[in-house]
Amino acid sequence: RAKARPFKGNGLVATVPPGWSAKIDKNTVVFTADDESAGIVASLLPLPSDKYKDFEAFSKKFAKQLGGSNIRSAEGMVEFQTKDATGVFSQYGKKALLLMLFGETDEQVNLSSSIVPE
Repeated sequence: RAKARPFKGNGLVATVPPGWSAKIDKNTVVFTADDESAGIVASLLPLPSDKYKDFEAFSKKFAKQLGGSNIRSAEGMVEFQTKDATGVFSQYGKKALLLMLFGETDEQVNLSSSIVPE
């Protein structure tokens, strides 16, 4: 049985499950299920400060620029929807981690919770 493997790149670390791949694409990391049933695009973005209000304002503006709707703050994160994906911003000091989640599988849930800044 295949094992999950560690990934490190573009300032991010993650645990990639069997049947998934990870590749660096410019400023993002693209995680894809081999059967293309689900995917995650992860980006680490600089914030103007480590204050939550700045993170929240930045994230909501960025979500709008991505065509996001149903933009809301929840449990210290900012979540939104696009036509094809669910977006989630999390704050790590002076950086925002953006995950764009396409499709939905159990492996995707585990993978998304493993993606953090180095």
